[in-house]
Amino acid sequence: LSLLSAYVLRVNRRLVEAQHLLTGEVQVRRDAESRLEEHRQLLEKRVAERTVRLNDVNAELEADIAARIRVEKTLRDSEETLRELNKIAAEYPVPLEEKIRALLEAGRSHFGFEYGTLYRRTDEGVDVIERVGDIESSAPIELDIDASEFDRLLQDEHMLLTQQSLSNHGNTSAQQASGNNCVAVKVIVEGDPFGFLCLADSSNRTRELTKVDRDILQLLADWIGMEIARKQAGDREQQHVSDLAHVSRLGTMGEMASGLAHELNQPLTAISNYIRGMLRRMQSGSIHESEFKAVLEQSADEAERAAEIIRRMRAFVNKDDSLRAPLEMNRLVKRAAAFIAAELESNRIELVLKLQVNESIVMADHIQLEQVLLNLVRNAIDALVEQQPGKRQIVITTHQSKNSQLVTEVRDNAAGLSSADMDRIYDPFYTTKDDGMGLGLSISKTIIEGHGGTMYTDTQDGFTIAGFTLPIFNA
Repeated sequence: LSLLSAYVLRVNRRLVEAQHLLTGEVQVRRDAESRLEEHRQLLEKRVAERTVRLNDVNAELEADIAARIRVEKTLRDSEETLRELNKIAAEYPVPLEEKIRALLEAGRSHFGFEYGTLYRRTDEGVDVIERVGDIESSAPIELDIDASEFDRLLQDEHMLLTQQSLSNHGNTSAQQASGNNCVAVKVIVEGDPFGFLCLADSSNRTRELTKVDRDILQLLADWIGMEIARKQAGDREQQHVSDLAHVSRLGTMGEMASGLAHELNQPLTAISNYIRGMLRRMQSGSIHESEFKAVLEQSADEAERAAEIIRRMRAFVNKDDSLRAPLEMNRLVKRAAAFIAAELESNRIELVLKLQVNESIVMADHIQLEQVLLNLVRNAIDALVEQQPGKRQIVITTHQSKNSQLVTEVRDNAAGLSSADMDRIYDPFYTTKDDGMGLGLSISKTIIEGHGGTMYTDTQDGFTIAGFTLPIFNA
């Protein structure tokens, strides 16, 4: 029994020890589980925080991508607009009004405004030069600004003005209530303020103008200013050429005065002879009614001939503006030949016309072309007069070239020009004549080029050739 009791005590002791050991292990496991729970919670917190940060970063990336896409689209649109503007500005020849409308439409479409308007200050106030836009949908928006305020803004140092700077109004109270959107850019012409390019609509949508947008607006205004300046410079040059041409025509008439006096003398002498003869017949009583009528008809014909000579002189020296119309070159050559016939006869020069059979039409100012043709013929006359008497001949030809150009040439069998003279013959104030001004051929070249043609000199088969080409007009 004592042995059994001792055994039981040992077993109980071991059970207690095992219980203590198990309790310790359970506590250790509980501690481990607690720590694991803490780590899990910490990990979940960190994951949540990182998820939030990743979401924020992802949102920022999405915003950056969207912004980049918008910027890229804006740049593509801007590039396309700039390409369109450059194409419009480079297109030539196009009337100024049409080019300004095209530039305004390109700018209006790019920025999404309803209207594009070019305003200019005039003596009467503020005028609309050109306008484009959806004019049928509603009445266009106008600048509600007086002339003095317009002048002040023109002198303002800022080139770009917005609706905060410009007061404008719509056509209805609803438009006024919603507000109007307007962006205006100053247009400079030859260094001086010209007016404003204004893009406007009746919406109250705010447009944020980027630097690229501002550059495009300024470039649009600069191109419009350059086109206006080019037109003004062209008008001044055309007026200058017209003045020089008028002086040249007057000089030509002075040089042809003796020939014209001879040409006028013939019909006037004939009229005098007819009338004196009729008077003598009437005094002798030997004139019949039929003879009286015939003498009057002959006198009237000679008077009409003299009047035609004077009309040609007045038309030639007239300083009217250039007027282009379809013109038969062969008819012009024949008229010029008749105009200078007396001078050719007095200098014993033979004139030969070799004109194409099928008449070609050109769009031209007949007075200016007649001046060019007469200038070439008179140069040929001067060259022939300087050489020894002999067979003096001038040949005028017309024919169509392979590239559909009408070619008109004046040929003479004088001594000709040196290669150095040919290189400079069209330069202003260069002349081979002792008393020449050196403007005739220069003006003639300007006139021909203004008609879209070219002028040239050449030599062939003992003839000196001065000619010009003009585009054939197809109605």
